[in-house]
Amino acid sequence: MRFGRICQRGLALLSLAAVTLSVNAGVLSSRPVAAVGASAATAGPDNFAGLNLFFDNLDALFQRIGGSFVLPAAGTVNYEGYVESGGLARRFRAIRPSVIQPGAPIVVMLHPRNLSPERMANYVAASTLTSRFGAWVLLPEALFGDWNDDPSSGINSIGSPNDVAFILRMVDAVAGTYGLDTRRVYVAGYSNGGFMGERVACERSSRIAGLATVGASLRDVLGRSCTLSHRLPVVQFHGTSDLIVPYNGEPTLKSAIAASGFWAQRATCGGGTSVTALPNPDPFDGTSVTLLRQTGCPSNAEVRLYRINGGGHTWPGSTYALYTAGYGRTSQEIDATLELWNVLSPYSSPAP
Repeated sequence: MRFGRICQRGLALLSLAAVTLSVNAGVLSSRPVAAVGASAATAGPDNFAGLNLFFDNLDALFQRIGGSFVLPAAGTVNYEGYVESGGLARRFRAIRPSVIQPGAPIVVMLHPRNLSPERMANYVAASTLTSRFGAWVLLPEALFGDWNDDPSSGINSIGSPNDVAFILRMVDAVAGTYGLDTRRVYVAGYSNGGFMGERVACERSSRIAGLATVGASLRDVLGRSCTLSHRLPVVQFHGTSDLIVPYNGEPTLKSAIAASGFWAQRATCGGGTSVTALPNPDPFDGTSVTLLRQTGCPSNAEVRLYRINGGGHTWPGSTYALYTAGYGRTSQEIDATLELWNVLSPYSSPAP
């Protein structure tokens, strides 16, 4: 099954070489007024060198034919936008339905360190999410590839940008322009992006309806300062063989189970934890999935941890598994993109 999916994706990529991408020319502001964008990758545990090398070759191909490469799906278009935040023009990529419907929901996808919004879109099959469910996917770009997710340090590689403000400014600009549903804004992030999503949730929970993280637990310092204005549905995916963000935690980081317990307590889930082994459709990928679901939650909350047994620091269900092999196995037992949507999309944030 896994081999077939990868081959299918490869055929799709080859077919794209003969066509140009359909890219919406509209942006919400002018080009950047200051130098904003990815610098040369710095040393670090999650620079995703193999995945970036693969996409480097694809970028070169698609730049020749005039497109900014985001793997398309039926009924979708994508465009590059900019919003002003902190005196800078901050960049994002948006994927939207070809036919704009007012009141559509928004999924904010936050990339890991040094992976561009476009590459994040392809890695998690964001266009497919838009094609199937009509959601807008917004992929903001961190300054120099590094989200300012840690409130204790206050800085990333270039200073102390207010990334929470930038992300919400982007949401407001797009939602205001196209009449989208600001009560159905879901934030999902991977690695550094997952920690950033948690910071958005803790500092501005009134603005989001649900949170999903992959390969991110919870910083102790953020847990101590986290204030939620409402019960928040949370979905986590975490590999037991993750060597970047260990499943069992480390100093300053909670374990995956402790993080799930934290969100359950904040959601006032009064029961225990149900443990369910999920079906294993691909017995040859070296992984399995166990769902740890908090019970006794009120009707406006849900807390789930998908334990990827044998999984690494990777996005479950991604068909680019070969290019993150250095970070451990990528499970094909579950599609994290589809699953996070299925769990979070029924929820809305409270009316203001």
